[in-house]
Amino acid sequence: MNRSVTRLATLAVVLTLSLLGGAGNGAHAGEIDERKQITERFTRLFAAGDYAALDAWYDKALQQDTRTAGGHRLANRLVRSIAFGPGPGQSPADEPYWQAQQHQATRWLAARPQSILATIALSKVYAYQAWSLRDSDAGKSLELNRQGQKLLLAQSERGRKDPNWWAVLLTQAHNTRMPAKEQRQLAQDAIAAFPQHPDIYTRIATTRVPQEGGSHKALADLAGQAVENTKPHEGQSLYALLYWSVQDQLAPNGQAAFTHRQVDWPRIRAGFDDLVQRHPDPYNINTYARLACVAAKDKKATAEVLQRMGNNIVQQAWSSREEFMGCQAWAGGAAAR
Repeated sequence: MNRSVTRLATLAVVLTLSLLGGAGNGAHAGEIDERKQITERFTRLFAAGDYAALDAWYDKALQQDTRTAGGHRLANRLVRSIAFGPGPGQSPADEPYWQAQQHQATRWLAARPQSILATIALSKVYAYQAWSLRDSDAGKSLELNRQGQKLLLAQSERGRKDPNWWAVLLTQAHNTRMPAKEQRQLAQDAIAAFPQHPDIYTRIATTRVPQEGGSHKALADLAGQAVENTKPHEGQSLYALLYWSVQDQLAPNGQAAFTHRQVDWPRIRAGFDDLVQRHPDPYNINTYARLACVAAKDKKATAEVLQRMGNNIVQQAWSSREEFMGCQAWAGGAAAR
């Protein structure tokens, strides 16, 4: 399973971390607040079995193209908020837990068989259980991923009309070790169906990095294509968003991912400039500052963005307090509080 699934699995934990003693000194962290609210609302409605409310919420967000404070599509964030895993102290292989989640998602799909969101939720139960077994039982892990993929494909007639169905299917194609040629065709089909949908590009990007058999050129070409297809509504911002989404994959050992000679940092920076101009949410600005420092080693850009941040420090954008303070010191204290 790729790193996009790992990030989903850790979302609930990240939202509760206290790296910097809060979102900031009285700072507004709109995007992070909204993500937390989305996760909590999904969890509450799912546990209560209020499937009609879940579908109505998702359908409205999809139809109205509702955005979060950071500029992300609400329907996409809702799908990304669907994460499963036993709580602290429980074994990842806790079979009763997984059976209970499968039962709940199956009830949803049985009650509302036309629901693409229910289909996605059940496929994600299988995907997260597969992830929990990746080291202890690789055979069962692959079988579970294939069950999730089969479920999605069974809804293909309706699913093809939903951009998030494509995005989740792309992840499952990778998880089930679909041959590279077939994955490339699936990616082309997804882009053709929804050429302006950001999550489709970010899901494809996870398979275009060198660590997954792709290349820096393949990744840059995809980012360029994403910008061309989304420029009327997103400007240059998707170039930055795509590299943001795979930064961890590009730097598995902590190296500065954006300093590679085949990575166009000036273009990534232009994408971030566009993103924070369109959506000046503190989380976007903090992430820009962090990647300018950690991934690009651009002292001038780091200083400028830290200065723009001021006291609006968003803990979730930084891996630790020490990382933030190190970047601040390295950039010359331009954002000293």
